[in-house]
Amino acid sequence: AEILARAHAARDEAEAANRAKDEFLAMLGHELRNPLGAISNALYALELIGAQTPPAVQARQVVARGIEQLTRMVDDLLDVARVTRGKISLDPRLLNLADAVTQSLSALSAAGRSTHHQITADVEPAWVEADPVRLQQIVNNLIVNAIKYTPADGAIHVTVGPEGDLAVIRVADTGIGISAEMLPRVFEPFAQGDR
Repeated sequence: AEILARAHAARDEAEAANRAKDEFLAMLGHELRNPLGAISNALYALELIGAQTPPAVQARQVVARGIEQLTRMVDDLLDVARVTRGKISLDPRLLNLADAVTQSLSALSAAGRSTHHQITADVEPAWVEADPVRLQQIVNNLIVNAIKYTPADGAIHVTVGPEGDLAVIRVADTGIGISAEMLPRVFEPFAQGDR
């Protein structure tokens, strides 16, 4: 009975610690958004009134990339916190995966993020039932990672289409790839291979 009571107490303590961790992650994510917003607004003001010399423009571009990366990390942190607390809400709809890919490629091109790569795409309609925001996030992450880990002038090819009852997206690139040891962990939160 004493061993069982200790086991229950240890389980309750572990569950309380886990809840506290989840609450901390959620709070941290929200708190980090405030300074990121202020930095982003200040950068926007500097774009309007700042010096246009090459070093000044380059410095602002570095800051803009840092803000973008931090914003993505904070969003990921908030997503993990929501998932672990069961607070994420999905709005599944019938969507064309090809549209999500086309929109992502257009947005990346408009933002100048794909200018240093040869990006090609073969897209056919492929229907899925998914949350539109999450589907777009997944597609963006796949393509942005290909851009990020493919050297300049490298090739990236995106394919979308039906395969039997499945809708399939493939992103192939001439980048460094993912090591065989890392493949089983690619869907774990915050999993990352060697730099």
